[in-house]
Amino acid sequence: MRLYGLIIFGVLAMFQSAKAQGENAAVPVEKAFYHLPVYHNDYVMMIDAYIPPDRKSNWHTHSLDELSVAIQAAAQTAERPGIPPVLISPGKVGVVSFKDYSTAPVTHRGGVLADSATPLHNILMVLLKPGPAGFAWRGEDGRVITVEQARRLRKAGALWVPSAGDRFVVPDREMDEDVFVVSDMTVEVHDYPGGKVIGFNGTTEWALDSIEQREVVWLPREDQLRALLGKQFVRLEGVPEGYAVETSAGRYIEEDAEQAYAEALLDLLTG
Repeated sequence: MRLYGLIIFGVLAMFQSAKAQGENAAVPVEKAFYHLPVYHNDYVMMIDAYIPPDRKSNWHTHSLDELSVAIQAAAQTAERPGIPPVLISPGKVGVVSFKDYSTAPVTHRGGVLADSATPLHNILMVLLKPGPAGFAWRGEDGRVITVEQARRLRKAGALWVPSAGDRFVVPDREMDEDVFVVSDMTVEVHDYPGGKVIGFNGTTEWALDSIEQREVVWLPREDQLRALLGKQFVRLEGVPEGYAVETSAGRYIEEDAEQAYAEALLDLLTG
């Protein structure tokens, strides 16, 4: 009987261990708890994400470009692997957001607080065809200024007054690949006595509520870089190596236009 009891105990322990591993293993978003695929064709998959109060999804991964719209908002928690959960304030109903997960996949899990009066209800539109048919927050030629260049521009004194449409990254939080865009609905800029604060409206994938402006790095667009060059700018032209920006001070060649503009502006600010 004692041997029989040990065998039963061992089997139960193995079952509990396998169950725990299964709960901690990330699954594709369409297989996550409370994420129900309701439609798909060759191009898109629609997912009805509905998490009731006091419930939490399991770990899942977003790996394809995705549009989402908030149907019901709720106070929630968001968690990424190795990072403690953070509290997210309720977002705004009707907000539509986009994330280019095909270039920067995200694994996370989220839950709704027990005392929430409403569930979290989002409709996700997953784009099954990445590439030219997808979307990305990129420059006019499909690229962006590098984060390293953006850091150098900030250090050199490039002034940023955040406004709708501006791009930025949140460095040093394992989110360097996530490019955010200031919007009146999803990413808002608030003026406080201590400075500007950028608020994130209820997007669990970002795992942020708000952050001070000095903690983010602005990624100026091509038109913004050109405006900062002012009268020093002469012309932009295509060359075999990529693009060349000519200013009154010199000629700057990079693989893409934004990076060439950035190098020209850096020389202007530090020269």
